[in-house]
Amino acid sequence: MTPCLFSTGTARGGTGLVTRMLSVSPLVDIALDPFLPLFRSYRSAIIRHHGSEKMRQTCNNPDAPFADYYFSQEQLDVLDAIQNAPLDVPFQRQERPALLDLLRQRARLSSGDLVPLMDSLVGDTYRDFFLNGLRLIQKTRKGAKTQWVGLHENWTVEFLLPLANAFPEGRFLIILRDPRAVIASNLHVSNSSERGHIASYARCIRKQMACALYYQTLPVFRNRLVLLRYEDLIRDPEGKCKELCRFLEIPFHPDMLDTHKYVDPATGETYNGYSSFEPVAHGFKEHRIGRWRQHLPNDQVRLIDFICGFEMEFFGYEPLDHSESAPLDPGILSALIKDGQEPKSWRTDFGLPEKDYGFEFLRRGLLLSPDFMFEEPLVRKAFLYKEVYSALKTSCHRT
Repeated sequence: MTPCLFSTGTARGGTGLVTRMLSVSPLVDIALDPFLPLFRSYRSAIIRHHGSEKMRQTCNNPDAPFADYYFSQEQLDVLDAIQNAPLDVPFQRQERPALLDLLRQRARLSSGDLVPLMDSLVGDTYRDFFLNGLRLIQKTRKGAKTQWVGLHENWTVEFLLPLANAFPEGRFLIILRDPRAVIASNLHVSNSSERGHIASYARCIRKQMACALYYQTLPVFRNRLVLLRYEDLIRDPEGKCKELCRFLEIPFHPDMLDTHKYVDPATGETYNGYSSFEPVAHGFKEHRIGRWRQHLPNDQVRLIDFICGFEMEFFGYEPLDHSESAPLDPGILSALIKDGQEPKSWRTDFGLPEKDYGFEFLRRGLLLSPDFMFEEPLVRKAFLYKEVYSALKTSCHRT
């Protein structure tokens, strides 16, 4: 099997740009967002085979978005189950027709060329399905000359650990972007039914940052994981592209920076950038980095900062106001309540503003308190990993 690359990020996070850039190389082909239903099916199988009875009763919705896992022991147990499970969990064959239908629907959005061969996806375990999915990409695209066959799927950061254990030759890429820019772009999409809940979006981005931080502490990811900030790529496209090429041990080619060479494999048409703000978004333009400042109301900016400001600072994104009194701004609570009352395409919060607001204050207090010694179950509910809490705590008290 050709070495594999697994990539993830968030919707509206610049992931299409990175995926298309790498795929310009004749040695690389990455399918963009084709297999999300497979990850959901794998989650259900993990809960079925490795979850507790309570987990099977309370977390059994196969269509639910991937949770942010914060402040819920039940959801935290799901995270642990996912990250401790093998990839060779048995696949129930009777589910295959429904799964293939979902995969075809998903792939048509950005990887439609994979649809005709989707029937080739078979296997007794989920490792079989992921492996055959990679083979499908290779067969459909550049074939035997491909040096790296890749799979990019947004919102799947928690699955990188079982994938790393199952594919020891694999490498991994996490694409980060300023949460305010991501959410501003999502709120500006023309189809209002695609707009996510702000607090849920922020917490899922925070989860991505937490996993990125945690993975860097694990031996299994040593020399196999790269974090790429979208902003760094925009400011220095050649430098960052060359870094990725060194990571993959492939030669850099100038065409990788020519966005007119980025194509949709299904149609052969030029990739238009999928921007919420521009009908066609070619090139690497710095005005895209801070555009959120003109499009996000101040209360929404402060709400996002309130939820993930510490992680933002850790990864080099500066909150507008991160003083101890900043969360007392009543506009934050107003923004949380208002956003919760509006129809959204998905959400992962508790649906109770007093509960979400209170937990976020608790989390902030754990970081700002001079006491470092809190019980691990509480720390994990608030930060998912004790390593994340330690890193953030050290960082904020250093400053």
